[in-house]
Amino acid sequence: KNDAIKRKLNKILLFLGLFSLFTRLDFQLGDMLIPNPIGFLCSIFLIAFNYELVKKNELSYIIILFLFSLLGIVFTPMISDFYIQRLLASIQFLYSLICGYGMYVGLKTYNRTTLRKLFLSLYVFITVGAILEIISPLKIVVTAYSNVYIDPITEADTIRDIALSGFYRPKFFTSEVSHISLSLVIFILIAYLNDKNSKLSFYTGLIIIAMVIFRSPIFLLGMFLLFSTFYYFNENRNSNIRLLITLFSFFVFILFLIISINIIYADRIYAIQSGS
Repeated sequence: KNDAIKRKLNKILLFLGLFSLFTRLDFQLGDMLIPNPIGFLCSIFLIAFNYELVKKNELSYIIILFLFSLLGIVFTPMISDFYIQRLLASIQFLYSLICGYGMYVGLKTYNRTTLRKLFLSLYVFITVGAILEIISPLKIVVTAYSNVYIDPITEADTIRDIALSGFYRPKFFTSEVSHISLSLVIFILIAYLNDKNSKLSFYTGLIIIAMVIFRSPIFLLGMFLLFSTFYYFNENRNSNIRLLITLFSFFVFILFLIISINIIYADRIYAIQSGS
């Protein structure tokens, strides 16, 4: 019974921690900015609940990386300049390492099938939420949330999205569409790597769906990473058939890239070229 409760708590902490990393919600304590406090707390609890999975050599790597960042401060020219800011940056680096390691420890408690389901669930949750933000009053909630906790969403932002992308691009509790896009690409790649069947067409479809909704060029990079992963992480990567499929997929990607640049991102490219 205790193991079942522990596994449920692990799932809740992982979901909250990963979603917190997605939203990148910071907390202001006086003059001090605490980045991603929810994710940090989830990571601490995951390490505490699964301390038997913590390895000394992994902790030593974290300490070594942190010491290297401190050495960078010591051997920086004009060490007295911005000393406090550099020290805070090193502490934030350690903070981020702990966040990442906590997520890693939590993920180690599950098999590949469960991990695939977890990251696909995150993809579905975010994508469906973004669609609801576009077509329902959820946009009012997201706007109110952004105005209080992130950056205010102004009418000028909406007009800019419509001018560059054709319609309002959902933020879904983040400050930037790029944050959503990068998170979804990572979730898709992790789900693909933990999929025993590794259906390239299915995960390509996920990227295309997300690209249609969010209109971000990051998904073009995600498409290329997916095709590269298909070849290099496949057990039969030396097979001529696999190679031909990969090359064909890459050709489709290039074709899709050209079409996207000329149609989807034409307004954005023009805006950049004109300096507007």
